Amino acid sequence: DLISATCLEEMMRVTNNNTQMVVCEREFFFEAGTSEEIITLYAKVKRMNQLVGDKEVQNISVKQLCSLVANWFPANFIGEPTSILFKKSVTEEIGFFNPKITQLCDLEYFLRIGINYGLTYIPTKLTSFRVHGSSTTQKNNSEKHFTSFFSDRILLLCFLLYDLTYKNFRKNCTKWELYSLTYNLFYVLHHANIYIKANSENKDILNEMESIKELYPKLKRIKHQYLLHAPVNICIRYVRKIASFVKSKKNK
Repeated sequence: DLISATCLEEMMRVTNNNTQMVVCEREFFFEAGTSEEIITLYAKVKRMNQLVGDKEVQNISVKQLCSLVANWFPANFIGEPTSILFKKSVTEEIGFFNPKITQLCDLEYFLRIGINYGLTYIPTKLTSFRVHGSSTTQKNNSEKHFTSFFSDRILLLCFLLYDLTYKNFRKNCTKWELYSLTYNLFYVLHHANIYIKANSENKDILNEMESIKELYPKLKRIKHQYLLHAPVNICIRYVRKIASFVKSKKNK
């Protein structure tokens, strides 16, 4: 990965005694030979500037960040480690990376910081994240598909919804935002079970899922909730769209 010559200088310039984490915008640098499939995938990555704008440096509050996470999960709009600067002292409060997470470990850690301290966002692209077919990310996606696309997401959703560490996150979310995340969990669990059935000969996948259920036993009780909640979720989203449209008309 690369950082610009002024990256650290510009990140340090926006810090003060209350700043615990600074996030700058990043660019993706594709090495020669990177497949079109991977390039297309990264073109769809949600960026912070698409959500909060890119006109100026912004202090993103805890409540604002919690709302963004709830509404855009599992999008990593914060960025990769190269784009993050945080004070060493936060490790004394929140610890280090969670070893249970494989692919989303950096996202989980930066969310843990952000939901307690907020962050300062610099919309300028000061770093470049190198993308190539043999990177750890691509290896995890291909060789550890179930872990990357199912286990990590299920665990991160369980952290957000149930773990004591994320109590402040739930405190700063609306009931609708928490329901959206819960529905997201139902959705991922449903498709994880479909994947497990299609790959029933792979005992490692089954054991991986069972180990997650041991951590969060309630997952055993809600594995069929997606089919029950899908129609409800569609109706709620439809009603909210109509309400939003009516509200915008009144404001005009």
